[in-house]
Amino acid sequence: MDGNHSTQLFCQLKDHSNFKDLEIRIASTAKLDQCVYNKPSVDQVAAIWIDGNNPNVPFDREIIVHEHSGNIHRVKHYYGCYDPLQYPLLFPSGELGWHQGIRKQHKTSKGKHGTEVPGLNQNNPTFMSVDGVFDNEEQGIVDSIMAGERRGSKVGQRIILPALFIRGLRDMRRRYTNAMALVQHFGKPDLFITMTCNPDWPEIQENLIEGQLAQDRPDLVTRVFRSKLQDLKDQIFKKKIFGPVAAYVYVIEFQKGGLPHIHLLLILEQGYKLTSPDDYDKFISTKLPDKEEFPILHDLVIKHMMHGLCGKKYPTNSCMRDVQCKSHYPRPFSNKSIQGKDSYPIYKRRNDGKKEKVRGMTMNNQWVVPYNSYLLSRYNCHINVESCAGVKAIKYLYKYIYKGHDRCVVFIESNNGEKAADEIKSFQDARWVATPKALWIIYEFDLSEMQPLVINLQLHLPNKQTANPAEGKRYYLRLLLNHIRGPTSFQYLLTINGRLCGTFKEVAKERGLPESDNSISECLREAVVFKIHSALRNLFATLWFIVIRRM
Repeated sequence: MDGNHSTQLFCQLKDHSNFKDLEIRIASTAKLDQCVYNKPSVDQVAAIWIDGNNPNVPFDREIIVHEHSGNIHRVKHYYGCYDPLQYPLLFPSGELGWHQGIRKQHKTSKGKHGTEVPGLNQNNPTFMSVDGVFDNEEQGIVDSIMAGERRGSKVGQRIILPALFIRGLRDMRRRYTNAMALVQHFGKPDLFITMTCNPDWPEIQENLIEGQLAQDRPDLVTRVFRSKLQDLKDQIFKKKIFGPVAAYVYVIEFQKGGLPHIHLLLILEQGYKLTSPDDYDKFISTKLPDKEEFPILHDLVIKHMMHGLCGKKYPTNSCMRDVQCKSHYPRPFSNKSIQGKDSYPIYKRRNDGKKEKVRGMTMNNQWVVPYNSYLLSRYNCHINVESCAGVKAIKYLYKYIYKGHDRCVVFIESNNGEKAADEIKSFQDARWVATPKALWIIYEFDLSEMQPLVINLQLHLPNKQTANPAEGKRYYLRLLLNHIRGPTSFQYLLTINGRLCGTFKEVAKERGLPESDNSISECLREAVVFKIHSALRNLFATLWFIVIRRM
């Protein structure tokens, strides 16, 4: 970097005196969703990524540079020095990136009739920067007009994090709806399995050098956990330890505990579903094993499957809400398993007098997290197995596993407690990317999986892959698709009694569909399967408006 003149003018943040006493604080409050906004529980290296997709805050790309003299400069994204400052490895000599004064290319090309016409580049310079976004806002206006956008408030707005962005909100919403399509076809899930990486696995410990901890080798932790996951899939899907599996989904998560874990939902084939308390007892246990008869399993349950510490004596534990455990531990004793109403079963927890001291607290069967003896013995880690066959609100199960990225709320302040950055007026909602997750992505391991695959078939008119919902043709096409099973082509839909009709409206009227249309009722019945209460209320209001318009 010796030849880069910017390095001679500007200093690095680590050398700037004003930044030496700053700290990044992570907000912790019960008002936030603790599934994604929980605090770090171990020391780890992580990246805090501000998404910048708040629709209420204008998105502006710029960097702030500090001279050795103390002067400050704001460099906008359209300045020539923006790219070399932001990406010094791509511009090692400090050469200018895109800027407004860049020379235009005067190219010519042949028109339709062989005449030479000025190329587009004559009036429009190259708009792409290293960021891969348009640096000229005028181009955004042109693109919006070309796309048919007529609303002035929307022209020039960027759309970021599309559905193709893995684990983004739109991607999670798409995966959730696909999973609910499996439920509609195969039925409710039968088992919910959660497995968390164990840093004491021999495969990890034997490959650490002297003085290293598991958290020092996220690459090793990631690869070992993935190998265990592959073996778990073999046990469930190939050896069929729970029976043949009709469909499944799983998601890999990396929360702030520093270790990866998996959420897996299984739908068993008909004839193998868990339908009675005897089926629950066959695969799931919530008791302390006999220490003399099953010493290894006893030690594993004590190490991995005891909840806590929580209760009135431990009010700061992550599971505590309003002086009560959100997981309802300790659970009540029960002489037999009982299917709860719209909930997980009440598993058999006998008061057999067995007690063990765990992490300084005396515990009995009331504190045991449901487990499968075979899986616990095989994987030597926390592996929670629950029957969810009796849960009616199954959409919340899938909402839970597709909740998205781990997040945090942060702000910057000095050691004396005073906020030192004027630009930060409030907390910043950010994504938390821990090192194991970064390694998982670098290794290109799958973050989620679904079987069988769900293919989204887009509804469109012939040769028109983007359809406007206000079009009458699309409405009649939808009517036909709702009532004609297994259509093979548009011509098939247009044919009735061997006669080819000219329009979808004509076919629909011949079949008497407009008069008997119950599309609104069908829409609500379908939405109840996967939408939560707030979304259902909005949908109902929208449909009511449509009914009024029809009247």
